[in-house]
Amino acid sequence: MADDSLSTENLRRINPFSRHVWQRGSRLYPALRQQLIHDDMTMADDLALRITLCLKMTAAFHPPAMLDKIRTALARRYRPGMVHHPYVAALNHQRRFDDALQYCAELHRTEQGSTGARLLLIDQFFIAGFPGKAIQLIKKSLTQIAQTDRQQAQKLATILIEAGQLDWLRAQHRQLAERQPRVAQADRLSGDPCNVPIYCISLPNDHRRLSTTRHFIDHGGPFHIVEAIAGRILPEVAKAALIRGDGRSITDSEIGCSLSHIKAWEMVAASLGKDDFALIVEDDARFMFGAPRGLNDILRAADEVGAGLIFISRRACGATTANLPADEIRFANVDAATHPTPADWRPLDPGWGADGYLVTGAMARRLAGIWQQIGILGAVDWQLQMICHRHLQPWHRTRALKNLYNQLNDAPDLPLVTGFTTNMPLIDTRDHGFSSINAG
Repeated sequence: MADDSLSTENLRRINPFSRHVWQRGSRLYPALRQQLIHDDMTMADDLALRITLCLKMTAAFHPPAMLDKIRTALARRYRPGMVHHPYVAALNHQRRFDDALQYCAELHRTEQGSTGARLLLIDQFFIAGFPGKAIQLIKKSLTQIAQTDRQQAQKLATILIEAGQLDWLRAQHRQLAERQPRVAQADRLSGDPCNVPIYCISLPNDHRRLSTTRHFIDHGGPFHIVEAIAGRILPEVAKAALIRGDGRSITDSEIGCSLSHIKAWEMVAASLGKDDFALIVEDDARFMFGAPRGLNDILRAADEVGAGLIFISRRACGATTANLPADEIRFANVDAATHPTPADWRPLDPGWGADGYLVTGAMARRLAGIWQQIGILGAVDWQLQMICHRHLQPWHRTRALKNLYNQLNDAPDLPLVTGFTTNMPLIDTRDHGFSSINAG
């Protein structure tokens, strides 16, 4: 290839819908677009990657008309099937949700037997804020998909369980249900009603995303929407007053996310008694076994150990799940030193995960005070996890955590809290592309 900057290795480093598009994509995009439209790339091994990046970067750099023009040009030169998924993702990035839904619906009509077209429409129903229609289409399609694509059928079965449709899945697709690991776990957990209030963090203009999330997370108890704060709209002088350490390593999204969680803590502290629990979630969260299955079990276990902060998301609990038996609810201290093999203890990638955690009124008030004292050091989930460690582990010295590690490790009066994870996580995330849409 004439231009080594367009090598597969360099292209894979680009995340088109994140801040990295401005760091790398703006330099590579013009040459990539020129190459795909004017050169013969039909035999390239990484053609799908190039088409995907081209469409997504077009959405990031140009208005809607240009995106549609590039899609048409690529669909004429290459197989249309290589264009569908990245084009829909690009439409969603431009927040053209209805255009994307119309495109997926038309594709589903014209390619009647296509599993890919059906799955794309299911995803788009979730993104466009029509979770009920997505669930209906899953139920209608599951028999056919199970016969042709067992892996995709298992993924759809997981969504049904998250949506509280376990009984339907058992009745209609018994064999598929029996192959689902979550089914056996769900049977060990209480599905009784729970009055723990939910505080769901969501940007004001993400009502579609919230509509889908609420379908999976609202268990009938008190439900509060925490209007998230967009870091990119804050004045620079305000950002400078909030952050600590090397500000260049902290993104606008991390600032906004931190402030949004602080806002949630203040709401909890003002509304709940000091020993009462609230569940704080981000708006791509959902109960792994259907709401609120397992929540009462966690609360009973929390009472036994006197916990005030409990991470219950899959990412945060990943190491605990490996270290503790999963036959009953058990807790482990977040501090790695309490784990049987601290050298091997790692949270699941990517990140630690603040997508679902329980906090008491007293702990919420304390956390808000800690952030006032030490400021914003980076991603809120990692900062929350690190202040649960009495001694920061060397593996915290990763590039993404350098600012957090240096600031907290050098603090002579490091504020500490006792946090717990559980061996049976209850919260997972399934954003259907929303994290890409909102990345800072």
